This record gives sequence, structure tokens and C-alpha cells, in this order.
Amino acid sequence: MTAPTASTAGGGGWKWLLPVLAAVVLTVIVLPSNEAGPLYDLGSAQPDGYRGLRLLLEETGTTVDTLDADEIDAVAVGRFDVVYVPAGGAVDAALARQWRRYVEAGGRLVLGSPSDELGARAVGDATSIDGLFVGGGSDLPAGVCTVDDLGEAGPIRAPFLTQGVDAGDGDSCYGDERVALVVRQPTDRGEVVTLATPDLFTNEIMGAPEPEQPVGAIPGNAVVAQRLLGSGAGAEPGRRLGVVTSGIADVAPTGEKSLTDFMSTGVKLGLLELGVAFLFYAWARGRRHGRVVTEPAPVTIAGSAFVEAVGSLLERQGDVPRAAEVVREGQCRELARRLGLPRTAGRPELAAVVAARTGREPAAVLSLLTDPVDSDAGLVTLTRELDSLRQEALHV
Repeated sequence: MTAPTASTAGGGGWKWLLPVLAAVVLTVIVLPSNEAGPLYDLGSAQPDGYRGLRLLLEETGTTVDTLDADEIDAVAVGRFDVVYVPAGGAVDAALARQWRRYVEAGGRLVLGSPSDELGARAVGDATSIDGLFVGGGSDLPAGVCTVDDLGEAGPIRAPFLTQGVDAGDGDSCYGDERVALVVRQPTDRGEVVTLATPDLFTNEIMGAPEPEQPVGAIPGNAVVAQRLLGSGAGAEPGRRLGVVTSGIADVAPTGEKSLTDFMSTGVKLGLLELGVAFLFYAWARGRRHGRVVTEPAPVTIAGSAFVEAVGSLLERQGDVPRAAEVVREGQCRELARRLGLPRTAGRPELAAVVAARTGREPAAVLSLLTDPVDSDAGLVTLTRELDSLRQEALHV
């Protein structure tokens, strides 16, 4: 019997899972989380931070300060030449009216993402810009560029599946006549600039290296950031930039963000440990230990053959009437089951049904099922006739 052995192995197989689960829990608890501050933090060196942007602007003579979304109005022009709102796509109608006053007073308002209330609108998928966007991390040339100070900025890098901005709403760059990454809408004194995504200026996209890694090729994102936000391309030195860090909802992710980006290091390692443990368990359970051992399997034989074998045994013991009754009982039980009769049906009822199916006389069928047998020759004849009757009734 192998059932107890399998049960024991299955029960013992769970014992190794307890230390694995304990290790996963400790990994998740002990290792630090990814809570490195909000997205686009000016002081964050994380891939989605803006520390590189701040250092770049400050090195080129731009004063970088922070402000609340409610501080953007006509008076703010005296404090900031440019105001950048990474979460610009979340502006409501009331704030949009207030921000327009800043633009009308002569300020440049740069929205990190398109809004339905202000600036250019979002449209389509950036990967559909006439093949200009090949995929995440690829360098995108200026394309059809009508923004004078960006035409020579060089190719920039855009996150994968970035949603484009309607190029027909103003001057545009890095796209075509329909969709672009940068759209500028001038007014009498100021202007509104709409970006496809605030991720254009993150540490990762602008080429910031990993710790202890050399600085690689710097995409044109840094030049675009300097010319839109700082003192570049003919702008007067000493520009003042205000970055909105409060008073508005977080930006909906528009760049390349996956579920793992929001997991802490501990959670990621914990999931990795579970995956490795599962693979090890599957390998251990599927590995063959030693050579294959064959076991005898039960053989199924027909019911009639079994009854005949019992009848033959009783015949050899010299009890012919008992052997005849065993043969009859077995055949009657099989006929009743196959013909849909209840187990309590008597032999006269069975004989009537069998006679109707075979065309035989009911009396002859009943005699075959009930008449006594007292000789070896009669037992052999009875067995053959019962087998023939079963085949006729069941058409086998």
C-alpha cells in the first residue's frame, strides 16, 4: 500500500515552508522601504527625483525655490520669472483662472503634464508620431520644431508609452504636426509651456548614473530643461524659478511606471525568495529517486467470467445446485442493472423484460432462470444458455 507513504511525504513537505516564510517576512520588515520622498523631489537622488535638475539649473545661474500652487498669481511675477508645476495636469478650474493671471502679467508657466483646464491638451500615444518614438529610452530628434530656442537642443529621451500633447495648440517641438512632447502657447506678455510628462527631467531620464558608475551620454533633456526653466538661449542671467511642490494633487503616472516601481526593496527580495523556494520545491518533488519500481496492477475481468469461475469452483467441490444458483444470481444481477430494473426486481419480472427484448417466450426465459440443475452436464448447459441470453438481451 502506497497511500500512507504519500500522505506522510505530503505532510512533511510543508515543514520546509515555515522557515522560508519566516525569512521572507524578516526580509520585508528589516530592509528599508522606497519611501524616499514624493515624486519629482528637488532634493531626491532617486531615479524619479529632481536633484540633478536642481543642480543643473543652479550651476547655470538660476535661483531655484519652491512655492505652493495657490501662490501663483499676478503678484508672483515679481518673485519668479518661470514657474514649473510637475503636477500641472491635476489643476482644477479655479486654480487655472488664478494661474492665467500670472501668465497675463508676463510670467512663463511650465506644466509638467497636459491639463484640460490650461495649456495644450493631451492626445494620442507618443509611439504613434510617425515612427519617431521607437521605444522607451530611445533618443528622439527635434522633428518638426517651431520653438526657436529648442531646435538646436539635440535629441531627448522620453519614457516608454508617453502620452503626447496636441501640437496644433501652439508652437511645438519633438514630434510632428499632430503630436509632440513640448508645446508652447505665447500670450501678449507671457506664455504657457506644456510637457508630455514630468519624467522628462528626472534623474534617470536625464542620464544620472548609478552610484559608483561613470557618467554616460547626456541626452538633450538637460538642454531643454535649461532653456525652458533656466537661464539659457538668450535668457537674462539670474533667472528665478519657482517649483510647485504643494497645494495640488500628485501627477498621474504618464511615463514608464510598473508595479515593481512602487514596491520596497524588501518586498521585491521577498517575492524573489518565494519564487526561488517554489522552483526548488518543484525540482525536489519532481526528481526521481533511484530506478523505477514496477508494481502489480489489478486486472479487471468481465462479470460473467467471474461468475463462471465461481461456478467452476463450486462444481469442482461437488455442489452443482449451489454452483448453478451462483451463476444465475450473477447473470440476473447484471441483466437487471444493464436493463435499468431495480435491485429488488424478482426473476419473473426480469424474465418478462428479457423476453420482450429477445423475442423468446417468457416461460422459457423464466425456466432458464429458476429451474433446478442437478448434474454437471446441466450446469455447463445452463452457463452457456445464460451467456447467450445475456448477449441477446444486451446486444453484445
